[in-house]
Amino acid sequence: MREGFLLLVLLLLSSTSQAFLQPAIQHEQNSKSHRSLFQQGRFHSPAALHASPPKRLTVTEQLQLSPNRWKRNGQPLEPGVGGIWPGKPDAKKYKVTVVDPRTKTNYTMDVPEDRYIFFAFEDSGVDLPMVNGKRMCRNGCCTTCAVKMKEGKVKMEAALGLLRDMKNKGYALSCCSLPRSDIVCELQDEDEVYEVGKRPNTILLAVTVRLNYFKMLF
Repeated sequence: MREGFLLLVLLLLSSTSQAFLQPAIQHEQNSKSHRSLFQQGRFHSPAALHASPPKRLTVTEQLQLSPNRWKRNGQPLEPGVGGIWPGKPDAKKYKVTVVDPRTKTNYTMDVPEDRYIFFAFEDSGVDLPMVNGKRMCRNGCCTTCAVKMKEGKVKMEAALGLLRDMKNKGYALSCCSLPRSDIVCELQDEDEVYEVGKRPNTILLAVTVRLNYFKMLF
């Protein structure tokens, strides 16, 4: 009788111990799983998520470190072709003036007709004072680099973040715009390009473009 009672007590203690230890065991298993994800580079630590954004690379640095994502007619843009990279040495150049409406400062340089305006300025060491410039997508999606044309004209390639009627009103994205004449343009707040509040459908488009942009990042 005593042996049966002792056996029952031992069984109860065993069950209680398992129930007590289960959260700790599960936590350890989760920790191992997370460590594995860290090792695979598939999980970002809280410190990494809140860290300062990486330094923006110049075109020359990008050329050395990573393949170019831009394409024209299905072919990657490479040095000598233009666009994000330096183009043909003998390409025709146009005088491009970018105005900061907040400070009334003008930034002027000759930009080849086969070179995107923003990257031409950046490669020359001119950091255009765009609002939120550090988080600029540099791919024609986020509209951080938006300008309003005052004089002249451009040809835009892959301007995914710009509505057609905004293009018709003279807005352009300098990260994917090729000069087609001498130009005077003004930097714009990215939200102004969407005319939020004037057209309800614009808000939906703004959200959609930003979601697609973040999907591309991750």
